[in-house]
Amino acid sequence: MTEQALTITKRIYQLKDTDWNPIRPGVTKGIAGKALLPKGTKDVDVSVTKVEPGGEFSLHVDPYHHVYYIFQGKGEVRVGEDVYPVGPETVVQVPAGEVHAYRNTGGTEMILLTLNIPVEK
Repeated sequence: MTEQALTITKRIYQLKDTDWNPIRPGVTKGIAGKALLPKGTKDVDVSVTKVEPGGEFSLHVDPYHHVYYIFQGKGEVRVGEDVYPVGPETVVQVPAGEVHAYRNTGGTEMILLTLNIPVEK
């Protein structure tokens, strides 16, 4: 089987004109996102994520790596057994297969850039 190359066409748009979509409703509360790359992109999944005050992504494990970049708000992230406070300009790296979770501990929305990166074969 051959790998399909990532195809990105020139497109400029206002993110504010796109809809927020719930993210994994079975394991989240108060979290929505907007994809920045077309559906079906194999190389990486990039989205802007908003977490309402008190919102959370429950403890889980994924078969891909994560990188989070916090733009605004504050919260905490659990990676493995460790819990870290996060806020603007915090970068979080989560290896594939590592148990992790995050939640908004502040009184305003937490906004982050989320990258889901497949494990190299």
